[in-house]
Amino acid sequence: MITPPRIAALALSLAVLHASSQLLHSAKEKEPDSAAKTSMMLIDLSKPGKNLEIRVVNDGVMGGLSQGSARTTDDGTLLFDGNLSLKNNGGFSSLRMDAGQVWDLEGWSGVELRIKGDGRSYGFRATTDQRYRWSSVSFTTDFQTTKDTWTTVRVPFSSMKATWRGRQLDRPFDPAKIRSLGIILSDKKAGPFHLEIASLSTWGLATVIDNSGNKTRP
Repeated sequence: MITPPRIAALALSLAVLHASSQLLHSAKEKEPDSAAKTSMMLIDLSKPGKNLEIRVVNDGVMGGLSQGSARTTDDGTLLFDGNLSLKNNGGFSSLRMDAGQVWDLEGWSGVELRIKGDGRSYGFRATTDQRYRWSSVSFTTDFQTTKDTWTTVRVPFSSMKATWRGRQLDRPFDPAKIRSLGIILSDKKAGPFHLEIASLSTWGLATVIDNSGNKTRP
């Protein structure tokens, strides 16, 4: 027979167990929020999505002779390669990716690229709603690749500088209004190039983003 004191002790033990279970369940519910604060996938080239438009623009639009192309690989990556020419005042090849949406990346520190390069220096580019003489302004910052080695490169938004057809502009970069992302090669070195891209994502903890998409300072 269970005596009243033992019944009370058993009830207390069950209450403590229930409270512990509730706390554990609450902690598990919050884990996805914590993970979401550290990064957000922007473009996964292994499953790019039907709305992703990828195109290459070479210096031929200005009379140059550079040749560049982009294609998916059997490994589910994007290969941007070709040959850079400095003839006819040329010297650039660029890759542009448009997902048919505006990326609101306000609060993030920058973009993280998973790439394998050729040892050359490339530029990461983004466009927003900024325009100059009726065409888009590009915001660019350079990054270095390691030859034939997969690396993760972090591009801070604070380093993005506005340009228009090679001309420097005094324009602020607004990460809340990104319309396209891309890569440009214009290192003034003639010859073949290749850059393999696996993914682009955000990085940084400038703000906390909850499940409803609300942004607050941590």
